[in-house]
Amino acid sequence: MLLGTACVGVRDAESLDAPSVTPPAIDTAPTLRAIGFPGGLENFSQPPRQGVSMARADLATMMQGVLREAENNRESLAPKADDMLGVLAGTRPTDAAVDAALEIGEGMNFSQFKAAVERLDAARAPTRTSSKST
Repeated sequence: MLLGTACVGVRDAESLDAPSVTPPAIDTAPTLRAIGFPGGLENFSQPPRQGVSMARADLATMMQGVLREAENNRESLAPKADDMLGVLAGTRPTDAAVDAALEIGEGMNFSQFKAAVERLDAARAPTRTSSKST
């Protein structure tokens, strides 16, 4: 399933190209009517058929805001928070304690966590198969 079926008007898409995902997979008409938007999907531009490439996430860059918040709230940090923050920000190598904490909290070590955040593991993810019987 590509999108949760608990959402109103959401259905499985047959493929991941833009025409399959946008109009048939997401019924936006109720939402558009609710906010008073005139017309429907025809008033929106469509992405290219093959989709749009997105920049890969970078954990160290994403951590910059977290580091600013941590610096401004030092009194609220746990004793070993700087170790974790440094590893996540890429300013120090991981160690057994950080890997253990990530294993407990996220179920993966730092290398696995970084790969998941940066979507490097997406290329190794299993291909989606249809749940429809033939």
